Amino acid sequence: MTQQEQDTIKAYFWHGATLEHIARQKNVTIERVRQQLAKAERKLSKGKAGKILIEYARIEGMRYHGGFSFFMNHGSIVEYEIVKREEAREKLELYLEMKRQEMERHEKRIGEAEKDIAR
Repeated sequence: MTQQEQDTIKAYFWHGATLEHIARQKNVTIERVRQQLAKAERKLSKGKAGKILIEYARIEGMRYHGGFSFFMNHGSIVEYEIVKREEAREKLELYLEMKRQEMERHEKRIGEAEKDIAR
């Protein structure tokens, strides 16, 4: 893949730039940018790694631009699953923190009970 194609892919998917914005930056037409993007996607789509990379770039681009709320209702199953995993991870972290605090309280009560018995 050429450097121009790499730059176009990064700008479009990673940074969320529009075709018009990329065209203005490169001083070319929107159609030329679209062609570069299509050519780069064709090159990436030849192998499994390329397909994973394209999907990852789209997902990461949406994450950084706040698009997950849209994808929860309108996106692909991949984006939906990532949202669900992140929600599950957050719930698990909250649960583990709650259990840790519960254990601390329990240990404190045991320590106080042992002090009372020792008196």
